[in-house]
Amino acid sequence: MKNFYASLIFIGLVLSPVPTATAGEEILEMEEIVVTPLRAETDLREVPASVTVIDREEIERGVGSTPADLLRGRPGVVVRDSSGNGNNVTVDLRGFGEFAAVNTLLLIDGRRTNAPDLSGADFSQVPLERIERIEIIRGGGSVLYGDNAAGGVINIITRPGGGEPRWWAEANGGSFGERRLALGGEGGLGEFDYSAQLSNRALDGWRENSDLWELDGGGRIDFQPAEYVNLKWDGHYHRARYGLPGALRESDLAIHGRQYSRYPDDRMKVEDWYQVLGGRAELGPAALRLDLSFRRRDTESDLKSSYYQDRRDLETYGLNPGAEVDLDLAGLDHSLSGGVDIYSADSDQDSRSFYGWNYYEGATVRKTGIGKDTFGIYLQDRANWEDRLILTAGWRKEWARYDFSSHPRPGPWEADPFWRPAVIDDSLDVSREAGRAGLTVLAAEDFSCFINASRGFRFPSTDEYYSIWAVPPINRDLQPQTWYNWEMGFDLRPLPGLFWSVSIFQMDLRNELYYDPLTYSNRNYDRTRRRGLESGLRWYLSPELSMGIDCTFLSAYFRGGEYDGNRVPMVPSGTARLEINWSPLSGLEAVAAGNYVGPQRFINDQANSFPSLDDYITVDLKLFYRIKDLRLFAGVDNVFDREYSELGAIASFPEERAYYPAPGRSFFGGAEVSF
Repeated sequence: MKNFYASLIFIGLVLSPVPTATAGEEILEMEEIVVTPLRAETDLREVPASVTVIDREEIERGVGSTPADLLRGRPGVVVRDSSGNGNNVTVDLRGFGEFAAVNTLLLIDGRRTNAPDLSGADFSQVPLERIERIEIIRGGGSVLYGDNAAGGVINIITRPGGGEPRWWAEANGGSFGERRLALGGEGGLGEFDYSAQLSNRALDGWRENSDLWELDGGGRIDFQPAEYVNLKWDGHYHRARYGLPGALRESDLAIHGRQYSRYPDDRMKVEDWYQVLGGRAELGPAALRLDLSFRRRDTESDLKSSYYQDRRDLETYGLNPGAEVDLDLAGLDHSLSGGVDIYSADSDQDSRSFYGWNYYEGATVRKTGIGKDTFGIYLQDRANWEDRLILTAGWRKEWARYDFSSHPRPGPWEADPFWRPAVIDDSLDVSREAGRAGLTVLAAEDFSCFINASRGFRFPSTDEYYSIWAVPPINRDLQPQTWYNWEMGFDLRPLPGLFWSVSIFQMDLRNELYYDPLTYSNRNYDRTRRRGLESGLRWYLSPELSMGIDCTFLSAYFRGGEYDGNRVPMVPSGTARLEINWSPLSGLEAVAAGNYVGPQRFINDQANSFPSLDDYITVDLKLFYRIKDLRLFAGVDNVFDREYSELGAIASFPEERAYYPAPGRSFFGGAEVSF
């Protein structure tokens, strides 16, 4: 723990002396409006759920260069980067470990972005400049959003533009060959508001084969042809290519060090773009909304380490009509809402090689098509009694249909003893229901509390249902994952500028989906349980000084079955985050952030037979200075050059602990000019 105390001392030295508020100074008061928890604009204090909001001000001054960086250490959140370049990132809400990617739902302006396979969501789709705020709703969100929301929902809300035209340009660079250029603008023209952004980032990488190149461009147009009608177009293009350095066994670390890669030639290419057309119309006490969306994601994997190449093209269509109406029933103010969520995802895969001979590299040996169509309907009611008691209840039913088609292609590989000539044409259907009820008590202007209970589901991903190497290839015995969650919490504002929230929860899961390394197949656990406490505090001591303290205590363990009583892999026992913002001079601001992640069991160690992955503490520092329309910034990540890994697994043949080393100390700096 000596590094923990050293971190606190360092932050204190950087930010001292500490100014205090005087009677004449204005302390910030916050009135948060959120949209994600109830799919409609709502005062945060009225929401019967655990919610964290990262606003535009926090985004601009935050440490890190990607949306996932801003999520580190928030209550109930763990971020893992397997490559160290910000591209292969998983965000874990409430302790789902190895399968966090398919238990955390990522929305962009309310549109779901999770792929139907195990890859989950891509947090690099939208750069920071395009983000207005990020809303994090912890706990099951199946009633309003359906599949993939067991741990919770993260909604990235893009900037709408408006006001006087403003353009900006930014250039920055740093350690490990990092360089980035960005250009953007926003403004309003009559009934139109617009915003646009273009950026290019490159990184040589701190490990072998951890380089990255990416290009992003996007924009948004909001049109208000009448007072109660709003129309929107939003689109974004993302392109990237990067290396996959992979894990290092303990023996590799001892011989080659942390920057070595056992897979120097494994590469990935991604091209991803989407468009959304949406509209909202208010008709007296009712509001109607409709969103149409399309996304195409193309990936090319070149995994020479396993003699495997493939190309996957994924197209997803979305249709989301809904309505809200305000009514006075039985002496209570009711807000009724409901809608339909329709998504159709089709994936085409060309397998160009496989484990075995590689003299046919580049040829298509198998063509596979997988589709997943979902149809969900939801209803929700909020009953408000004199702005003191608010009862929220909701229900959802969702159906999913999977279609599998896989056909081998003739060629010389048919002589390979590992070749699988199976022909698959099959489908299956699943459905589940979700429900929740919550009560919010607005006891006083500075105090509110809530309690809620909910149940929900996660359907298996296409990769969990299907594998060409399995017998049979489609695992019809695999059951959807279901969960039951209850939680309670409070929001307290005891002093001007002081905001404190606490929640406790328990989630019981049945048929939790996982990969069994002993049988090389996807299975259902018997039962698992997660219990935790989450706390978030924001204190605006003065206009010049503020601080945030977040912490999470979490226990995730098996209940029954062969692993009864053991801890679930890749779930830390606790996390903590301390951030201090200080502006000692006009235009100058310093931000220091310390993050702690507790010990956690390795992936594939359900038996808990190996020592845990070590806990770690990191400290990051960032400085800003603004002169009129020029903004300068510089910083240091991992100030104490801590050696740690965010992710670890038990490798096989022979069994040995393997690590994904995180980057060491790095420096960065840059400038932004507005015009």
